[in-house]
Amino acid sequence: MTVRDTCGSGFGLGRKFFIKIDRIEERVYIYRADGSREELDSFKTTLSGEDVLKGFKLRLADLDWV
Repeated sequence: MTVRDTCGSGFGLGRKFFIKIDRIEERVYIYRADGSREELDSFKTTLSGEDVLKGFKLRLADLDWV
């Protein structure tokens, strides 16, 4: 699966990165406009807004999945 398949054409609109959270499999996929991709296989992590949303932090373990 390519970034375009997952994110559509959002990178063409100026999007810097895209985070896909799979709450069933407890995996996180981070796609960046430069083509890099990161996969996290645990919710025991804290996501950051990188250089786009400076100071933003999301601790996945704190989310209340309904």
